[in-house]
Amino acid sequence: MKKNNNKTIQFFVDVWYEIRHKTTWPSMTELWQTTLIVVLFVAVWSLFLGVTDTVYAKALETFLKFATGVGA
Repeated sequence: MKKNNNKTIQFFVDVWYEIRHKTTWPSMTELWQTTLIVVLFVAVWSLFLGVTDTVYAKALETFLKFATGVGA
């Protein structure tokens, strides 16, 4: 059981070493720029999906009214 415990501890020691010494972290400017890009992309994509959904919903509603003769 002790051997597994040492492997687990060594794993976390290795992870900590890599995070501190081998990882390249973005600067604050890069972080803000990429965050802004992601937020803008999500907003544009949400708008696109909302408009597309509304158009398809109206088209389906119109088709079903035509097909069933309701509202004519």
